[in-house]
Parts: sequence; structure tokens; C-alpha cells
Amino acid sequence: MSQHAEEETRGFQKIYSRDGSSLLVDGWWDPKVILSILERSIGSNDQDFWRGKKVIDIGANTCGLSVEIARRGGNVVAIEPDIRATNRYQRIVKDIEPEGLNIEVRNGVLEDVIRSQESCDVILFLGLLYHFKYPHFIIESLASLSHRWLFLSTQCTDKTGLIQVNRLQEMPERMRATMKGMTGWHLSRDLLFQSLAEAGYNNIKEGSDPLIHFWNKPANEKHITNTTYVCAERDSSDGGVKDIYGDMFKYYPR
Repeated sequence: MSQHAEEETRGFQKIYSRDGSSLLVDGWWDPKVILSILERSIGSNDQDFWRGKKVIDIGANTCGLSVEIARRGGNVVAIEPDIRATNRYQRIVKDIEPEGLNIEVRNGVLEDVIRSQESCDVILFLGLLYHFKYPHFIIESLASLSHRWLFLSTQCTDKTGLIQVNRLQEMPERMRATMKGMTGWHLSRDLLFQSLAEAGYNNIKEGSDPLIHFWNKPANEKHITNTTYVCAERDSSDGGVKDIYGDMFKYYPR
């Protein structure tokens, strides 16, 4: 692939034709591979899991994964702030229109979903957590929404215990040159699972290899974005954290 072609596909999801034999949109990230990891985290590779469920895909990129889930029978609301990504999806809408897929695409951000308090069965929050300054607040914000399952992916550090590392410390030198300050956090797996549990999730399963962390992620895995993919479930679909802003100021005495 030429450097120009690589730049054109960097950061975007592929979109496949219905039979998977051709690409409608090219990109680095392969939604079929990502979907297989998500389905492993369910525990049974159950392709019928998505059928009839309302799915909110936050940070949907070009909607390649949204398309694959809709092909499984899901009713998908795809939320994406990057107009360049959604424009790529809009170019192929006529190609997939005969499939009758249930996909609604909106340009928006996480805050829009939180403010709307829109309910669903499943939330997808992939490749986003480590970009936020307050990751634990983000997890509790997600938990405040009415849903049953949360699929989350992020970059995890190799540290153990309840540890998080400034993302800048683990970035390659060429990227550190253009970044500064608190650019987000790499959580340890221990801390990620603990944060999910404290937000009310009680059945947390990982679909990715738990030995893979940010530092040792294979260079050839361009088809996935993150090192850690989990499915977090809870007993009730009702929102779990009612006062997310109040919880930010919770004080833990000695």
C-alpha cells in the first residue's frame, strides 16, 4: 500500500458488501474481526445475540461495525462526531439499501447520548475510553443509561493492581513529540474490571487475549484498534448510577 493510500484509510473502518466478497469502503479497522472478538466476550460466539436488540454504537466511525451488527438483526443507532467518517458511510447507503438494515446515523458525541438518557439494550463504546481525562467518570456516565450490556474496548497498560498510566508515557516517541499533558489514560485490566464492577456491572468477560497489552500488541494487528475488549452485563436494564455528577465529589475517608 502506498503512503498516500495508507493515509487515506488510516483510522477508518472497512465496510463490506453483503456477501463479504468486496469492500464498499476501505479502512484500517476490520469490523468483522472486531465483531468476532465482541462475540467471543459474550461467551458463546452467538450470532443471534444481536437479533432484535437496540444497539447504540457511540463513536461509530464509518459505521462498518454498525452495518455488520445490523446484518445480524440488530437495530442500530450510530453516533459519530467525525463528518469525514459518516460521509464515507453516506456514499454507500444506496449500495446497502436493498438489505433493509435498521441503522440510524447521527453526528454527535457521548455527551449527547448522556443528556438524552436514551435507552437501549446494548451500548458499544469502542476505542474511546483512553482518550478521556476522567475514565472512571465516563464509565459511570455510561452506566447511568438504561441498557443491559456494555461492550467496551480500550488500551490497557501491562501494570497490575489498581493502576492507570498517563497515555503519553506509553506512546511511541514519534507521537509523544506532538502530544503533551494528560492525553488520556491506559488503565490496568484490574482497574478496568474494578471500575466496571463499581458502576454496577457483574458479569464482565474479556474477548481479547488478556496477555496482550499496549506495549506488546503485535504490529500486524492493524485490523483492531485496542488491546482489551470486554462485555459487561448487569442484572437490570435500568440506569445504574443515578447521580453521576454527585458521585464525582464522593469523599472516601481514611
